[in-house]
Amino acid sequence: MNMKAIIIEDERPSAEALVSMLRTEYPDCEVIGTCSTVKEGIELLSDPSIKPDIIFSDVRLSDGTCFAIFDRVTVDAAIVFTTAFNSYALKAFEYYSAAYIVKPVLTEDLRPAVEKALKMKGTQDVRDIHETALGLSRNTPQTLKKLLLIKGDEYFLTPVEEICAIVIDGRRVKVFIDNGKYGYDNHNLRFFEENLDRSRFERRNRQTIVAIDKVTGGERLTEDTMLLRLKTEIPERIIVSYDKFMSLVNSKL
Repeated sequence: MNMKAIIIEDERPSAEALVSMLRTEYPDCEVIGTCSTVKEGIELLSDPSIKPDIIFSDVRLSDGTCFAIFDRVTVDAAIVFTTAFNSYALKAFEYYSAAYIVKPVLTEDLRPAVEKALKMKGTQDVRDIHETALGLSRNTPQTLKKLLLIKGDEYFLTPVEEICAIVIDGRRVKVFIDNGKYGYDNHNLRFFEENLDRSRFERRNRQTIVAIDKVTGGERLTEDTMLLRLKTEIPERIIVSYDKFMSLVNSKL
C-alpha cells in the first residue's frame, strides 16, 4: 500500500516505535513528517506541499491537545488518534466511529485502525469528537449529533435529525434515514437509548427505536396491536401495542 504518513507525537520513543511498526506492516509507507507540539503540527500541516494520506496523532501533546491543530488547519487525510484518554472520553471516539488506538500502540491494533481510517477519510468530524470528549471527561451528559453508518464498503456520516428508525437486524443494528437509505451501526439499542435526545426518540418495543416526529399514523392489525406508519417507508414492520401507539400519538398533539 503506497501511503504517505505524518506522525504527531510528543514522546520520542513512541514516535520511533510507530515508525518501525509502519515500516514492518506497510513497507511502501513513507513518513513525510513528524512533530511533537500543537505549534509544530499547525506549521507542518499548513504547508501546501505536505499532502499526507494518513495522520497518526497523539491526543495530548506538551502544549495542548491535537484538536487545537485541526481547529486551525483543514486536512484531507485519514486520521488515526492515539490516546490514553480515560474510559469516559474514549466514548467520544466510539460515538463518531473514529479510528483510534489506545496507548501503548501495539502491532495487532495498527492494521485495523489504518484500514478503518482510510475508509472513513473525509467523514471524521474532529470538532464533534473534541466537544464530546470534553463533556464526557467532565461527566456532562451528551446527546449524539451525528452517526457514522456503514453499508458494505460505504461509510456515510448522518445527522441524527435524519434518522427515522433504529431496528435490530439479526445481531446488528440497522439505522434508517429520511431518504430511505440505511446503514449499520456497531452499538446496541441501549447505547442509543442512553445517548439520543429522549424528547425526540422513543423505544417502541424490544427491537425498535423510532423518531417521534417521523411517525405519521398507524394501521390497526388486531384489537391490541398497531403497525406504525413513518414519513419514510421502510421494509421493516414496526408493530406496537395499541396503548403504546396512543401514548405516542398523544405526545405529538
